[in-house]
Amino acid sequence: MRTKHVVRTQQGGKQLYLWDDIRTAVYEHMEVAFQQRRHQMVANCLQLKNDVDSYNENRKPTSPIQMIFDFTDDLTELELASA
Repeated sequence: MRTKHVVRTQQGGKQLYLWDDIRTAVYEHMEVAFQQRRHQMVANCLQLKNDVDSYNENRKPTSPIQMIFDFTDDLTELELASA
């Protein structure tokens, strides 16, 4: 379990990174931390999709590379492997 979680915020015109411990952090901190991490993951998926689309469009492979962005099976498999 990751214990330290960060929230990026602005205060007084400055960007701050506020860290807290999952075992003691208030609900609001953890909610924002999780939302920000999820947003990072979505942004990474978008960049991967753009890269794959660009490759397929420019190289025109006989079998275009397909990406699946539904991670349900991957999560289940990893959870079972770590049990």
